[in-house]
Amino acid sequence: MDQPLNHKLLIVGIETLAGSNLALQLADRCEVVGLTRHRGFALDGCRTLVERRFSVRMNSASGDEVCLAILDERPRWVVYCGPTSCSSWDGVYGYGANHNITEAGVSVPANAVANDAAANDAATFDANEEAKRLAAIGQAVKKCGAKLALVSTDAVCAGPQVFHREDMSVVHAAADVRNNPAPHAAWLIERQIDQREALVVRTHLYGWSAMGESYAERLWTALEDGVPFSVGHSAGTVGLRSAFYTPAISGRRYASPILATDFAELLWAALQRGLSGIFHAAGAERASQWQFVAALAAASGMWMNGSKSYSRDGIPHAAKTRAQRISEMSSSACGQETSLDSRKLQRAVGLPLPRLFDGLERFTQQAGNGYRDQLRAAFFAPLPEPVAA
Repeated sequence: MDQPLNHKLLIVGIETLAGSNLALQLADRCEVVGLTRHRGFALDGCRTLVERRFSVRMNSASGDEVCLAILDERPRWVVYCGPTSCSSWDGVYGYGANHNITEAGVSVPANAVANDAAANDAATFDANEEAKRLAAIGQAVKKCGAKLALVSTDAVCAGPQVFHREDMSVVHAAADVRNNPAPHAAWLIERQIDQREALVVRTHLYGWSAMGESYAERLWTALEDGVPFSVGHSAGTVGLRSAFYTPAISGRRYASPILATDFAELLWAALQRGLSGIFHAAGAERASQWQFVAALAAASGMWMNGSKSYSRDGIPHAAKTRAQRISEMSSSACGQETSLDSRKLQRAVGLPLPRLFDGLERFTQQAGNGYRDQLRAAFFAPLPEPVAA
């Protein structure tokens, strides 16, 4: 199809769940250039550049390889899909050691990780360096006259509130920093760009990925293997192919999940309209992890093994008094609720927000129509060209 002049989208972090799905979904509407740190990653229809080791030169933003690529490619839009583009349920981002949270430094407590069991197996990133990196990219984007969009996480809005609005996150992000640094670190990273000109989109993504290790994909694997689920306060790592492993799913941890390709449509509309500031782009419905996997089983036609619901102390919920259950729900509310109110973006772009079951049906279709296979093949493609030094 004919493309307008300078109709180029550069995705930083094309190998992530957010980046790879954005690239595939939008490749037929604009020229997509992807920047990755992983050699051997390439997607059909997208030109991929390999970023070598990142090093911030404080006196020259153009010294960063990402900034050089931006200035060389001169795209119309730059979408940053960094570690904080992961959803609160994925918990795949950790933090480097020997750092402290500061307004200026954007670091996190030493040896701290996101408050999620899955984070223990995740690769870590240095939040301080990530913030410097994003600030430098912002300057390069401004220099070439492009539009910057940051894909951020719903973990910023962890707190005792249903359907968080865009202006609610500041209070929650500053709370309980030492026990759960992820929301605060992500919020401070968001502040590294000029939100008067750039776009920050918070979301809770699920979908197929090149690595095949996202939360929804591991749930899919567990359903395929017929592994029984257990219900508890927190969610452990799911989908391990072991007959002796029982995935733990929380019935009290709520979010508003959106399929990555549905998110791509909302983001594309926001970019087309030149939106700036903070927007939430999530699903229309709020669901717990238990409701999510139950809906996934129904949408996919797979059988979901029965389970018992156990509390943190190992006593079945059914055996507890009503007062005990209410007390537990109140004490565990903070940090369990990350649902987002996306009506501000819905009004701005004029598109409906997807319902949970509809998105999961599309997720199921993608497993069989070649879409998932296209993503999974990305790491086995011929080596893409390196970024020029």
